Amino acid sequence: RHVSDLFTMGSALILEGGVILNWLQEQGYKLGISGISLGGHNASLTSAVWNKPIATVPCLSWSTAAHTFSEGIISNSCMWSVLRDQLSPSRLEEIQDIIRITDDEIQVMLEERYGIIPDTPAENAPSSHISKLLNMRYLSTLTNSLGGPRNGSPDKITTLYMRLLIDEFSNLKYYPTVACPEAAIVVVAKSDLYVTRPEDDEMIKDISEIWPGCEVRVVDGCHISSYLTHNHTFRKAINDAFDKLEVWVESNAPKN
Repeated sequence: RHVSDLFTMGSALILEGGVILNWLQEQGYKLGISGISLGGHNASLTSAVWNKPIATVPCLSWSTAAHTFSEGIISNSCMWSVLRDQLSPSRLEEIQDIIRITDDEIQVMLEERYGIIPDTPAENAPSSHISKLLNMRYLSTLTNSLGGPRNGSPDKITTLYMRLLIDEFSNLKYYPTVACPEAAIVVVAKSDLYVTRPEDDEMIKDISEIWPGCEVRVVDGCHISSYLTHNHTFRKAINDAFDKLEVWVESNAPKN
């Protein structure tokens, strides 16, 4: 029901996944982790936090969930008017303490992705783009100039804040690189409108940049059709990832 539920659920799944992996390791199993859609992204996060060589196969997910919830089809399910009303000064200060995005990155996002050109700051105004965004007067000016949400549709400022928060907790670049990226196979859908991968958005990194050495496989179809018709592709990717892991383990074994 709440945006914060996503963070709580994600944290719980990472912890639960780590506990299960630890038990399986103690039992002597070869380890691998996979999932589809949100499960795929949580598999990526769990593998990164586990930080030991395992086969990793996220399916129908990408390097961050930020774009999914701010601009993908699923964004239509968000109650944007409620989220906008919650952008109080105290909430903005909390967000400022959390966000790690740089001024240069947020300026690119504002100007190129959202078409927002920050005005020249007034005397004694915050100099940082992040600080300016978190300044209530500045926020109100931008919001008024852009027009508030109509019929619950998102305005650009609310969308931006949603994206910043989701990105902070879900972007793989903020987590350790998986211990064995060579045994990671990422399966994505060519026409996925749920988990989008816009090439014109510099903020969304290609997962191969974050996990150098991983393999990305593309299947024809959209999010739902790929889930229904490409299970054989997912299973093959899992098998191949275990084969890659075995090769990696052998090549990195201590030599006598």
